[in-house]
Amino acid sequence: MAGCGDTPTSTEPADAPDVTATAAPAAVVLPTTNTWAARAAMTQTGERRELTAGMAPNASGQSIVYAFGGEDCSDECGWGFFVSAYNTVTDVWTSRHTTAQFGRASNGVAKIGNRLYYSGGTEHDGTGDISVNNALVAYDYANDTDQRLAPMPRPTADGVTGVINNIMYVLPGTCGTRTDEDPHSCDHVPFRRLFRYNPATNAWGTRRESPHFHIDGAGAAINGKLYVAGGTDSAGRAVRQLDAYDPATEHWTTQAPLPDGGRAIGTALGSKLYVILRDHRLFVYNPATNTWTAKRALPAATDPQAAVRVLINNRLYLFVIGVSNQPTQLYRP
Repeated sequence: MAGCGDTPTSTEPADAPDVTATAAPAAVVLPTTNTWAARAAMTQTGERRELTAGMAPNASGQSIVYAFGGEDCSDECGWGFFVSAYNTVTDVWTSRHTTAQFGRASNGVAKIGNRLYYSGGTEHDGTGDISVNNALVAYDYANDTDQRLAPMPRPTADGVTGVINNIMYVLPGTCGTRTDEDPHSCDHVPFRRLFRYNPATNAWGTRRESPHFHIDGAGAAINGKLYVAGGTDSAGRAVRQLDAYDPATEHWTTQAPLPDGGRAIGTALGSKLYVILRDHRLFVYNPATNTWTAKRALPAATDPQAAVRVLINNRLYLFVIGVSNQPTQLYRP
């Protein structure tokens, strides 16, 4: 989350901020510690849901949030939204010219170099069925262009993405089934297989399965490990487990469970994992102590869809996007 995705949600390692933000204008009110502040809504006709998002700095060093995909089922289910960009300093949303190449519930967003990568996702295939894809897209945010890269080994969705040493790790939540003749079809929809993508070689690899299912879980890369928490399992039951993957040893370990489980979004701030459940509760995990702490809940006015970290006045904040036309929210730890 990326889960949401980030995914899921954006899950770039957050222990070393890579931007130098300019000062926010006086009109922008920043929250104090452990508080939320409402920010501008992403305006959209209908209700844009199940999107994913990532953050990258602009030429001035301001944190810009980019939202990809989503689905509007307020009338008839549709997709094909333009990439939306939010400036955290001016508190303004704009629409880019590039259209996200697929619909909803992708595996999250990762920033590597000067591009944002997102993979998988689902959309309606025109017959009333849901189609899952295996696409990988790299978005050049400076030039507002995108490029299809090597496809994933399987069509997947509902996952979490993290970056460790410029390598992207993707733990999908579901795997799309296709025809029996398709060599990339899956035996079952719930999915625990971890994938690894190297942008230098444009190649995917397969890694060890996670100990638990994390369909629509939350996660991030922190200090060289990928942490994935919450979501649902193969029977649709809420998952509380937190699993950590170490690429150096190629092993997963199960850490202290979430105080409660279920579908979630999240990302890393500093060296901690921030997880928001769909009932708006916020929990923070500290890998150093293997403990969770409850924080102030996300305001009820915002139905959480994606979470990213942003830097304003050299301070890290958690930025949460809701359904279109709902206020976005900014949280200061």
